[in-house]
Amino acid sequence: MNPSMQRSASPAFAAVARTTESRLSPYGNEASVASADEPAMGLVVPLPIHVPDEPPWAWKTALVATLGAGPNARLRIRPRLSVAAWSGDIDAAAQITDKVVDNAVSHAKPFDDGKFPLRAFILPTNELVIEVDDQTPEFPGFAEAISWKPTDENVPPCGLWWVRRYGGRLSYAVLHDGDRKAIGKTVQVLLPATPEVSA
Repeated sequence: MNPSMQRSASPAFAAVARTTESRLSPYGNEASVASADEPAMGLVVPLPIHVPDEPPWAWKTALVATLGAGPNARLRIRPRLSVAAWSGDIDAAAQITDKVVDNAVSHAKPFDDGKFPLRAFILPTNELVIEVDDQTPEFPGFAEAISWKPTDENVPPCGLWWVRRYGGRLSYAVLHDGDRKAIGKTVQVLLPATPEVSA
């Protein structure tokens, strides 16, 4: 079962403070998005993107936690976005999906079935939302990941840097079960409908 989340009504990426939103974990347990005023979890950026119950387009899968999961995700989402006629940069979206999934494989724990749930939605605004769930509530180095910039052409880019490179926004939230125990997190990317490229 994939998550069902209540979020802020705006697709904009403004921070949502002091809210706890009900959702289901990827495997059916009642869970909630951590509120911004829960210091025990450290730096938590709530997921502010509202995904309608019936978005114009949606796709979901679960990827086995192997080194090939990122490229697999890239190859699987590209034709689906093409068929959906998404107006954004499909190649960039596919590459970002690869990097977000690869980041989960490299730095997080999969769920008990050995998989990472992956979802993508096209919003009514035609923006694209990509979500990856994992079983590691923490996101060490999140602030560095979203602010990193290449300073030396000989240094390979940080994987999540590609999100900002193509005008995307990165966020995450902690998943809780019904007893308020942290059971993982969702990493979410918002990509614009019109391609944007930054240095």
